[in-house]
Amino acid sequence: MAVANLIPQIWSARLAANMDNALTIAPLANTNYEGEISGVGSVLKIQKAANLTIGTYAGTVTFEAPTSTTVSLTVDQDRYFAFTVDDLERVQANVDLVDSFTRRAGYGLADALDGYLAGLYTAQAAGDVAVILASGDMYTAAVKAGRNLDLKSVPREGRWLVVTPAGYANLLANTKFTQASAMGDSVIATSRA
Repeated sequence: MAVANLIPQIWSARLAANMDNALTIAPLANTNYEGEISGVGSVLKIQKAANLTIGTYAGTVTFEAPTSTTVSLTVDQDRYFAFTVDDLERVQANVDLVDSFTRRAGYGLADALDGYLAGLYTAQAAGDVAVILASGDMYTAAVKAGRNLDLKSVPREGRWLVVTPAGYANLLANTKFTQASAMGDSVIATSRA
């Protein structure tokens, strides 16, 4: 007996929960346009506002005509997984096979998504900074990166740092990071290994 309409909804909820727990880079991406995507091949035209001139007030105000640029976002990725579980296998198994396979697929899709997004990052944008890690001290490198962002007047809101598992271990080994302050504790609490 098959419950065709119910099972995909259950799988969808299980998959979303497992993907969310495994994602590292995807939560940093701008997802403002997700509702406007209709599928692979969709092209979204996104308007980006240009900077306005900041003038010194001396009794009069000069108005400027704001400009914008258009960025095209092409949806060119579509991933899936599929599996079957025989009713007999489901009854004889000592674990919930659908749950187990869906959990593993969720982590696999999360790895594919994060890997794809990381591969897109090939050039520095205006707000990005490069720090050469010569000493192996990830904490000092993170502090220097913050300083470089400050020098470029990049807003502190929305800043993030993605490190490898080895880099994360390096940070955890540095008491300046682990015992810095309440802010440091908050950073550690929200990070992922």
